[in-house]
Amino acid sequence: DLLNEYHTQSNDRLDIVFFPQAISHINRLTRIIAKPHNHALLIGSYGTGRKSLTRLSAYLCDHRFYTISLSTNYSIIDWKENIKELISSTCILNTPTVFMISDNDVIDE
Repeated sequence: DLLNEYHTQSNDRLDIVFFPQAISHINRLTRIIAKPHNHALLIGSYGTGRKSLTRLSAYLCDHRFYTISLSTNYSIIDWKENIKELISSTCILNTPTVFMISDNDVIDE
């Protein structure tokens, strides 16, 4: 029911199979997100559902899910603008937010 509710309120489609390990990860992520000032490091192979499960967990906790949208012309200026928007939303507007960045989002080390 919650996944259907998520789909009616969001443009993003989540195709998740709720097997026991996925439910366990959602429980764990939801517990982490629900506590103020918490963070998590998610490690796993590509396609294991880290982003989908985190997005759903953020929705369950009524948090905004924020991620960077990379493009071919993405620059350090764009990065600073994204971070400025994130800080403005979370600190000034006091919007509970989950910020997710993956290894694919790191262009230059």
